[in-house]
Amino acid sequence: MIFPRKEVKAHGTRRLIEGNFSAGEIVVVVDDILISGKSAIEGAEKLKSVGLKVNDIVVLIDHEQGVKDRLKENGYCGHSVLTVSEIIVTLYQAGRINEEQFLAFRVS
Repeated sequence: MIFPRKEVKAHGTRRLIEGNFSAGEIVVVVDDILISGKSAIEGAEKLKSVGLKVNDIVVLIDHEQGVKDRLKENGYCGHSVLTVSEIIVTLYQAGRINEEQFLAFRVS
């Protein structure tokens, strides 16, 4: 596992990318949530700046705001474990939210 830092620290390893890697390796960016795609793209660009190859970005939750298209425009293929829609449907089916809440989400 490797990870890009937001900024190089003045202490510790003083590296932009933490972990063991070699230029030319193919890596996958893993992020928690995809809202705008900004942090995932920035992380991918940092990894590419040290010679790593990034084709795919995987997120736990996709907010479904068209960000996968933005990733594609930037040369990445986006993958998600869950979408907000899937979560809302599951909550509704499990009785954790009522029909009004379910419909309010569907409209927005």
